[in-house]
Amino acid sequence: MVAKRVESPSSGGPGRLIVAALALAVVAIAVWAWWGLRSEGLLEQTLALQEQLLTGGLSGADRKAALKAVTRNVDHMDRAEVKKVRDTFNEQWKRLQAEAMDRYFAADDKERILVLDKDIPVFVTAGDLWLATNPWASGPPRRRPPTKTSTAPKKPVSPEVEKVESYRTALVKRSTAKGIQVPDWLLRPARR
Repeated sequence: MVAKRVESPSSGGPGRLIVAALALAVVAIAVWAWWGLRSEGLLEQTLALQEQLLTGGLSGADRKAALKAVTRNVDHMDRAEVKKVRDTFNEQWKRLQAEAMDRYFAADDKERILVLDKDIPVFVTAGDLWLATNPWASGPPRRRPPTKTSTAPKKPVSPEVEKVESYRTALVKRSTAKGIQVPDWLLRPARR
């Protein structure tokens, strides 16, 4: 007598495996489509929000909501899109710094305080935006420890570097007097 194999009702055989594979494929396609469709327009939206934030077009709750939207958008972008956002930020930031310094040095001594007061919120926002557009950031960049000073004579400092240092010093001094911490690490580093 040959024993007959009895299949339990719970094992559906190959049919059940095929249904499970099809269901998994449908879920994978749905997730892929949702992710792909969701990222459409994120680059343009993020660049527009970035421009508004850097030009001081948003403040208060709108500013916070825009920064959260930028962070959320960057989290859903691919590397090429994040690079575009970062490159655009760097270009805009260089332009804004140059404009801020031009306004500061064109103003007389009494107006310079007003110029700095106008620039401080933009610099704070730029620091927040730098973090929001950098998915790998966990905070402001760390400063390198100072290197040993050389006894060799110092090279002369260019007028451009003196200008940047003068503006940076004035901005940090004014923001400190107002109780606001500006991201001085975001200011163009002095090259000596």
